[in-house]
Amino acid sequence: MRLLKRPEVLGGLTLGVLSALPVVGALNCCCAWLLLGGAVAAQQQQELQPLPISNSQGAGVGFRAGVLGALIWVVLSWPIGLLLRPVMQRYIERALENRDLPPEVQNLLASMGTGSDTPWAMVFLGNVLLLMVCSVMASVGGLFGAMYFRKPEPPPPPPMPTNDWAPPPLPPLDPPPAAPER
Repeated sequence: MRLLKRPEVLGGLTLGVLSALPVVGALNCCCAWLLLGGAVAAQQQQELQPLPISNSQGAGVGFRAGVLGALIWVVLSWPIGLLLRPVMQRYIERALENRDLPPEVQNLLASMGTGSDTPWAMVFLGNVLLLMVCSVMASVGGLFGAMYFRKPEPPPPPPMPTNDWAPPPLPPLDPPPAAPER
């Protein structure tokens, strides 16, 4: 038995890649990409089965897609973050040059500029939280996807013919002819 099948992989890729991309990931309001990843997984699961999938099957495939999607999100977001760090540094430096900002905002921006001093325990806990949120929300997306993409129930089989036919009754047996008298 394979650990991951096509529905989980496609749902996880949808969730992870869309969430990790910088501009597209910002559109992840209300966990939209998480729900979409679960729904994609449920839709793909339904395509593989001739019968309608149940709500629990949709939630299960969404859960597995959410776990895989969280791992993809983490793996992709680290190199993207490293590539975009110089750009973000310039934006933060420009924002800090603005003296009209309150001191609290300036302190927040200054601490964002030095993101390399984040403790590893916080990074680990953040990734565990990400894994939990992704798996739960993708399960909900899989549930919605199972309800939306469910195939109609197949029609019931035709009724089996009953054996109501009976042969006509046999005529009564005539007694054998009497032997002639001698």
